[in-house]
Amino acid sequence: METTHQQTKDEQFLLKFWGKTDRSSQDASYFHPALFHILDVAHVAVALLDEGCSQRWRNVLADIFGVYPDALQKFIPFYVALHDIGKFSAAFQRQDPLQHQRLLQEGLTFGRSQDIPHAQVSRHFIWHEWPDLIKAAISDKNKLILREVTAGHHGVFSAASDLG
Repeated sequence: METTHQQTKDEQFLLKFWGKTDRSSQDASYFHPALFHILDVAHVAVALLDEGCSQRWRNVLADIFGVYPDALQKFIPFYVALHDIGKFSAAFQRQDPLQHQRLLQEGLTFGRSQDIPHAQVSRHFIWHEWPDLIKAAISDKNKLILREVTAGHHGVFSAASDLG
């Protein structure tokens, strides 16, 4: 028996945001949605932490996060997925002119937001915008680790004066 999934309006809306695109293409429909990219990297994290992962590496990660090694696969993929939450920002979505135009034609508005790197938007989201309910589920130490790793995921970390 085959089942079909009818996309909700929220799903249709989220799939409009690009995460990866070929800038040499002139086809605005040629992009990889940000949501799919986030899910892709989470699945990679799951695979990297499976039983083939070095026990030494698992122990190092577990020590950093203060958890048992068996718990890593339960939360690290979520952390990894969050690294690009900033790709949903107006600043990122404006970066590709063709994609920006497509989004404008689809009725999205961009306001007057600044051009902030998506890694910094992700960092800000993790530190300031996460609901209090989630804050209770993550230690301040782990939230700090996640914030800073996310901010530097392209190899450029924030200066102390940029932290907030």
